[in-house]
Amino acid sequence: MKHFRLLALLLALLPMAGAAQSDFPFPQIPSVLTDPADRLDYMLQHYWDEYNFRDTTKLNQDVAEQGLSDFINLMQYADTAQMRQAADRFSAKAFANEWGRSHYEELIEHYLGHPESPLRNDIFYACMLRSMNDAFPRTDERRSRFQYQLRQVAKNQVGTKANDFDYVTRDGKWHTLQQLKATYTLIIFSDPECEHCQEAMPKLIANPALQDKRLTVLSVYPDRNTQLWKKTANKLPSNWIDAYSPRGIIMEKQIYYLPALPSLYLLDAQKQVLIKDGKLEDVLARLKE
Repeated sequence: MKHFRLLALLLALLPMAGAAQSDFPFPQIPSVLTDPADRLDYMLQHYWDEYNFRDTTKLNQDVAEQGLSDFINLMQYADTAQMRQAADRFSAKAFANEWGRSHYEELIEHYLGHPESPLRNDIFYACMLRSMNDAFPRTDERRSRFQYQLRQVAKNQVGTKANDFDYVTRDGKWHTLQQLKATYTLIIFSDPECEHCQEAMPKLIANPALQDKRLTVLSVYPDRNTQLWKKTANKLPSNWIDAYSPRGIIMEKQIYYLPALPSLYLLDAQKQVLIKDGKLEDVLARLKE
């Protein structure tokens, strides 16, 4: 299915290559390339060939932003090596001068770094942060921010084993994530005082799909205010694990990247990360698979 979706996407992009000047100048994929993987590779290698990065007019900026969003969207079909190469090719052109460094850094942060962005892709964001760090002058203070953000984004990537942590349940007993036996574990990091959590948690609690017998739900308050957590007793379903992080160690040690709460992590039986800081829809779709 993914194979055909990829082909459909690339074919859909082709007519845009000959469109009006105000549209992004997509590369023309040679007709001899019929395999979707080859077409994707060509598209990524030549994506920015015809775009004029020296033109700073508002019209051309709008063209670049649309082109960048489509570029990021393509990364869901790319492997890590392709992502790294694509990030380096883009950075070599986009960050060649100070105007480009400021303008395109902001767009990258908006599309890849914002927790609510529909195009958020932490693996590609990590590639872009590495590339940006290399492309910016060594004296540029922004590089230290890229390095910090890279360390955060690189934590608990999909396909890696989730970082272990202690948690304490309502009965006062200590446990660790890795000791938890479950086919699937859904970690919900939340805060009773967080407005988004107050909106999201009732929907999570009411969703019948989270009653899946294969799934163990572990709700964790990750911060230090234990008294706040104690005041919220009996707010969660009895079959959920209701816990807090002792001494707020999860937030204190930044064991997990939590740009916004609530934050959902879906793990398999070996505690490998299946979904990182995802949405409920992502979790439900993965469970259906």
